[in-house]
Formats: sequence, structure tokens, C-alpha cells
Amino acid sequence: MFRPGGMSYVRIPAPDPAAAAEFYTAVFGWKVRPGSTSFEDGTGHVIGHFMPDLPVAGEAGVVPYIYVPDIDDALHKVRDGGGKVSREPYPEGEL
Repeated sequence: MFRPGGMSYVRIPAPDPAAAAEFYTAVFGWKVRPGSTSFEDGTGHVIGHFMPDLPVAGEAGVVPYIYVPDIDDALHKVRDGGGKVSREPYPEGEL
């Protein structure tokens, strides 16, 4: 699970951990332990917790990038899940 130089654990600010868990599960396929705030990302390489007591970062906060095989499908799931797209897709190098 742990890779040298790879992210292994993250705490995500979430005023409503259950809603955050439902969103990340539906959109990105993350696994959340039932009755818990702990999660495993879709790769199984990153674990963490949704934290209700951490302040939500503003524009100066961390911006995670999550790989998805189909951007249009992922954006559809984000919007359907109650999320908001803050920036439309754009080319990133050769991607």
C-alpha cells in the first residue's frame, strides 16, 4: 500500500462526513468503512478520514487531482452528486 514518495494518508475537512463519504463513493469509487469516517481511495494506495472538526480550506487550500478514466462521466457524477465544478476541463501538458 505504501509507496516511497507517494501520498499514503490524508485528512479531508468535511462538515458532514456521511455526505462526503457518499459523494466520494458515488463519484470516485472510494471505499468507506460502514459507520466510520475512514476511507480508502479508488487505488487502495491512499487512506484517510473525513474530519468534521477541521476547517474547510478556501482558495489557498490544497487542490487534489484525482485520476478518472472518463472526464465527462466524472463531471456528470460530480454534478449529480451535488458537487460543483469550479473549473471546466483544460489540457494539462499532453493530457
